Amino acid sequence: MATVVCFVCGNSTSELNVSPLFSRSQRTHHNAPFFPFLEYHDPAPGASPMQDDWSVDACFVCKSILAQQWESFERGRMPIGKRLYWLKRPSGCEIRQPVSQIELEEILNEHSRDNCDDYATDEEDGKSPIPKPQEQHDEPPQIFCYSCAKSDKDHPSMCPVHCQPSYEQLRTGVPYYPTVLDKEPSKGAKVICNSITFLCISCLPKFTPEWHPVQKDFLQQDPTKSVLPRIPLPEVVLCYICGGDVSTKYNVGLVRTSGATGGVTAALTSRKPILGSTPLTFGFTYLCTKCLSAPPFNDKV
Repeated sequence: MATVVCFVCGNSTSELNVSPLFSRSQRTHHNAPFFPFLEYHDPAPGASPMQDDWSVDACFVCKSILAQQWESFERGRMPIGKRLYWLKRPSGCEIRQPVSQIELEEILNEHSRDNCDDYATDEEDGKSPIPKPQEQHDEPPQIFCYSCAKSDKDHPSMCPVHCQPSYEQLRTGVPYYPTVLDKEPSKGAKVICNSITFLCISCLPKFTPEWHPVQKDFLQQDPTKSVLPRIPLPEVVLCYICGGDVSTKYNVGLVRTSGATGGVTAALTSRKPILGSTPLTFGFTYLCTKCLSAPPFNDKV
């Protein structure tokens, strides 16, 4: 029996366990999942390139993980162009982002042209007139530097910084600054969900940047890289315990597993994770509001 290399993760598997993944919607199955990012990812070493019908060979695990994320995005009515997927890639196989937003838009425009009429009509709901919100004449709130209390009016160069490793930090390809929280916040400064705040450009060098292990691995593989790639992670993930949808924006629902209390760690490691949820090896995971309200998470997250 022949073996096939998965386009996504590079693992070899029996041809009986291989299924196609499509990068474009199919005329005969326009409700089936499709993943545009496949068109700007190189195949894993040993894998066959994309076929003429815009399909690649994928193992059962990769297809299941991506299908779950697709369903989550569909339930949340997330636009195709804004979806970011979590997927496993073999070591040394670079994840190439679109050259520009224009490139991604061209791919999506081709989807619309290739789709059947009824699906194309749906894709055009994004072009339909959207009522514009009433103009706000109130001045925007001021942003204060966490360290020196200067506002963005006094010091226009204000930088958002991540104080903890997270999906949002990985997605944007930036470091995090764990020592920021060792200092008491200045007057007017805010920390969103104990993880995101602002520093002026003068205070930023006072704090040491750290990298998530995923980013460290990338830097070790190619130390000549001066810019980290954006990691294709979703904006909505599955709860580690129940599989419910959890938004990763501002790290709401974030539960740290590195340095966590024994009760939190034991409660997570004793459970079988939901397929597609954030693995504990990341040093953190995400729980929905319902699971966070149960012991021991309601005591200390």
